[in-house]
Amino acid sequence: MKNNEQPLWSLSVQEFFELFDSYLEKRSREVVQEELNNKEVIDEEVRGIIGLAQILKMSKTSAQRYKSSGLFDEAIYQDNRTITINVKKAKQIWREHCKKNNIQQ
Repeated sequence: MKNNEQPLWSLSVQEFFELFDSYLEKRSREVVQEELNNKEVIDEEVRGIIGLAQILKMSKTSAQRYKSSGLFDEAIYQDNRTITINVKKAKQIWREHCKKNNIQQ
């Protein structure tokens, strides 16, 4: 594209595709970086019953039931009403529980 101020309607098909390709390339880099940043957070810890439910792919009700049963006590730190879950420990506990009780994940 010759001029950044050129109106979109006046672009040739080739110029439009070049512009669109450059946008997609830039956007895909942003998305990949965002996913990497989110993955780093997820690998460490999550907060709340909703976070526990998301990492174990279950309903909030089931997550609350398992948490209340004491299954995840080793993976949970609770400060007043806020719970923080160590993701690696919670997943390890869940895998062992599923294996022991013949539950499919």
